[in-house]
Amino acid sequence: MGLTQIYQQNIRGGMSTHRRSGRYQGGYDLEMDFDLEKLAGVKGGRVYVLAEGSWSDGIDISSIGSIFGANADAAGYQAVVVTQLFYEQALCDGLWVRIGKIDLTGGF
Repeated sequence: MGLTQIYQQNIRGGMSTHRRSGRYQGGYDLEMDFDLEKLAGVKGGRVYVLAEGSWSDGIDISSIGSIFGANADAAGYQAVVVTQLFYEQALCDGLWVRIGKIDLTGGF
């Protein structure tokens, strides 16, 4: 489990320095990794699940007008979203295959 809490404020410039919306933002991650060899006897098998939730959009649009974002963790109000869910099978010589919903920006 992981928890991220962010307090941020636009002090000068941008669209607004007086808005309070988005100053307090955060998110959480729930990560589970199941070794199927230990659980079910499937040699080299693994199931991975990552669920994330967040609150607030941050100061991006309301204060600084950024469309790309000043805070990459700001994802709006989401109770819980499964961002990754995959099955991984280890093959010979250290090779493996993953099938499922995979974040292509990491984990390789």
